[in-house]
Amino acid sequence: MATAVVVCDGSGTVVGMASGGTAPYLYVLNPGNRVSSTGEFTSVTPGSYTVSVTDAIGCGASQQSVFVGTTPTPLVLSTVQNVTQNSAVVTWPSARSANAVYTLRFRVKGSSVWTVINSITTTFRQLTGLQNNTVYEVQIDYRCAPASDAVGFGPSTEFRTLSMGLCSEANLSNVPIPGGIFVDNITSFSSRVNWNSVPDAAGYIISWGIANSNPNGWPQDVICNPTTQYTISGLVSGITYEVRVRTNCTNCTTASQSFDKRSVFSMNFAFTTNSFKSLSSVETVNNGGLTVYPNPNRGQFSVRYTSATAGNLQLMLLDASGREIQTQVLEVNAGENDLPVVLENISPGLYLLRVSGSGIHETIKLMVE
Repeated sequence: MATAVVVCDGSGTVVGMASGGTAPYLYVLNPGNRVSSTGEFTSVTPGSYTVSVTDAIGCGASQQSVFVGTTPTPLVLSTVQNVTQNSAVVTWPSARSANAVYTLRFRVKGSSVWTVINSITTTFRQLTGLQNNTVYEVQIDYRCAPASDAVGFGPSTEFRTLSMGLCSEANLSNVPIPGGIFVDNITSFSSRVNWNSVPDAAGYIISWGIANSNPNGWPQDVICNPTTQYTISGLVSGITYEVRVRTNCTNCTTASQSFDKRSVFSMNFAFTTNSFKSLSSVETVNNGGLTVYPNPNRGQFSVRYTSATAGNLQLMLLDASGREIQTQVLEVNAGENDLPVVLENISPGLYLLRVSGSGIHETIKLMVE
């Protein structure tokens, strides 16, 4: 394989890359019969070239054609070094302009969300705050001067951060946190959380809630290893949520046993559900037949719910920012229930009604007129 890069001063570089055979390799660039042991040829003038390679025992490969143009082309990252559990140093070739400005972006492989770093004037950057045991993609773009057009991002370079280890190697204070966490498949009412497995973990605990609300009140669910995806349903459209994940080395049946060997939670990952502009007169959540009606209302409504067993149903009213306004607990019987609700001293507006207990946990929009 051979590639060509042209930078701001018009100089070209040709890089040949070989694999297989017996190292070391010897590369030859023609015309010019230039020889290189690294595969890199600098100060190449515009034109068409071929790169050939021979290995240590004289076996050669077919020639690769490459064209060196006259306008700047995207750069390819040179190296990724000093990789730890949560950081790495990336470097790239110089654009050969004293006024060059670089833009770097990186993401968890598989995610659609890039972290972008602008206005870099060096040819290296330390990336921090990374997840452990995670494959990242990183790309570089540049401008020959701050006011000039961007050349475009080059191809991705991948690297994996170091792992925190295994459950079997950990004590209570250093249980490995899952890496590779990202959110995708976001709709108006659901999203999917992805993470990398900790090979000998029993399971994982997923916790989510409205952004900036108290995580101690977030619902939790338990997923058994080796499953590494979970779909959160019953969300409200147009709301920003956060989700976090932890490892459970002991079991995959409960999230609340204090004697379990569990990791701390990961950082919170924010996502916003898609906006859903229409608001029907009755909003139904298809989980056990929950219905809230009328909706909109003037602070008085009913909750219709079919429960498998008798128990309690908690209704928590939140404002649009996730702040708790008031909470009520209703008794439910086995079978169909039609429960009247009266909100005290409530102002008109859009609220979130979180309904939990008796086999259900859902959050719906509630419009008070």
